[in-house]
Amino acid sequence: TNGDAITTAENELRFLLQIEGNPTGEETISIKPASGSSIFDSFGAAMDAQESTDPIQLNAVTAKLLSAQMGTDNSYFDITFNMGIYGDGGKTTAVTPDDFILTFAQNGGSASGAAIDNLTDINGEPLIGGETTLRFHLVVTGDCSGEETFEIKPAGDTSLYSSLGVAIPQSRSTAVIEVSPPAPVLVSVDIAPDNT
Repeated sequence: TNGDAITTAENELRFLLQIEGNPTGEETISIKPASGSSIFDSFGAAMDAQESTDPIQLNAVTAKLLSAQMGTDNSYFDITFNMGIYGDGGKTTAVTPDDFILTFAQNGGSASGAAIDNLTDINGEPLIGGETTLRFHLVVTGDCSGEETFEIKPAGDTSLYSSLGVAIPQSRSTAVIEVSPPAPVLVSVDIAPDNT
């Protein structure tokens, strides 16, 4: 564990990993003997090949989506990430609408299109960079009837960065975000002739 080469009778080892891609914190690894005759204790007894560490969870270095929530009036939705989000790898700029691609699906609904108007934090304040929850304010063409859906993803592989300065790949998108059903509207009221 101090970085020196392994000699004999070590009871603590440091494993240096080569990881492909950037972990989101969901991945785990386990370590076990290569076989029943590859590791021995100081008495010469072999370690059972089925011995294994508990799953070891990798630390997140790139952001992942935790949740997506549509506003009740369908004028915005909130996206929450597991860490702060920036518009550059140096973590000096906030994200902008141009850093995202919004996909709108009509699915037979009444609204015919949508675009991102602007981004704020959940209190409506301008973004400064490093926010974990972003509010996407929308311009929707027509009134949503409840069938429409949205999906959002990075505009490119170098559009969004985690708080560790690691790019979020374009392939990482939100799940489908369903619009809120329209609020009930009072159409008419009928009064019985005897007012009962």
